[in-house]
Amino acid sequence: MAIKYIYPPTGEFSLKEPWEWVAVYKDGTTLEQFEAKAGVATFHRFAEIDQSRLAHFKMIGSNGQQLSILFDSEGMKLVHFYRNQHLKEYTGGYDDDGDALMIKRDLRIYYFGYQDNAGLYHLTGILPDGRIIISNDRDHTVDLREAA
Repeated sequence: MAIKYIYPPTGEFSLKEPWEWVAVYKDGTTLEQFEAKAGVATFHRFAEIDQSRLAHFKMIGSNGQQLSILFDSEGMKLVHFYRNQHLKEYTGGYDDDGDALMIKRDLRIYYFGYQDNAGLYHLTGILPDGRIIISNDRDHTVDLREAA
């Protein structure tokens, strides 16, 4: 059974993501998106990261893969967001009424990086299959039907 993580200020629950962020501060302490300490499973919001104290930011996959950026609070603003796609795929079959059988899939691209003082974005995107994309466009996305 999957562990439910709670956000204490609101009581909202979340399941752990396939990719999660960890903020590592200059003093060596960390803020993890999903934490389980002393029998309590909590999650944190991106807005809780103190960027003035940040040394580096990393994304950790459930398979152990890690990606990170070194952070300079003087010249960088940390960015992290998701792009969700809801796909319907034909299974190759038909139901009793002759309608095509479809499977619904929800897919997520994880973006992280920074915006520099000139306003330019430097983003890394993690596709559902673990492939990496690089972009300077905050509105960038990938049609996951074509990315396979």
